[in-house]
Amino acid sequence: SEHLKNVFRLEQDIIVYERITANLSRYKKALQHRHARLPQWHPETHTTLLQLLVRLADASSALIVSCRSNKAVDTREHLALLLTSLNTLGITTQLADDAAGAIVLQQLQKMQHAAEQSPCNMQWRDFRTWLANNLEQQPFTPNGKPSTVHLLNLKQAEYCEFDAVIIASANAEFLPGRPVQTPFFNQSVRRALKLKPGQTKKPDYFHVLVIFYTLRPTD
Repeated sequence: SEHLKNVFRLEQDIIVYERITANLSRYKKALQHRHARLPQWHPETHTTLLQLLVRLADASSALIVSCRSNKAVDTREHLALLLTSLNTLGITTQLADDAAGAIVLQQLQKMQHAAEQSPCNMQWRDFRTWLANNLEQQPFTPNGKPSTVHLLNLKQAEYCEFDAVIIASANAEFLPGRPVQTPFFNQSVRRALKLKPGQTKKPDYFHVLVIFYTLRPTD
């Protein structure tokens, strides 16, 4: 419970509130700045999180150097650095004790085998893409009660037969959570007052939801 509380404080107070999404040094600075502004802000959590960030930095130091370098190195070296970092943090043991984590370790072993059979040099960003593709190839379905609803990707649904298909899409402008539009100083009012139109950011992406469903007789 104490660990979960610390994680919650890190997510809400540092990542979300301070709007920091990457870079261990930035997390550390944000944590120190918050402690300086609010000395009474969970002092025990501040100390624990600082120790955690230091531990993460130590465990990933060699990996970060490889990540920031534009030099192409043997894929076996990338894998070795990644696995060493996971082992140092104790993540490998936790993955092995988890059903989904075991699949992650299996994929890493397959990558190691492939790297041994066909050695090649890659820059970190290419290795990162290779890693992501391998992890995404193996979907995970948790063991639970039988359900009439099954989550499939498009590849898995390729040779299936369905009674109907629903394709729904929405861009960022129409996703739930859109702020309420105020009648004051909207675009029409701004034009009437000869003011510059308000800036409207056009979404550069949209979300697509594909639903396949089969009609079954009821009992």
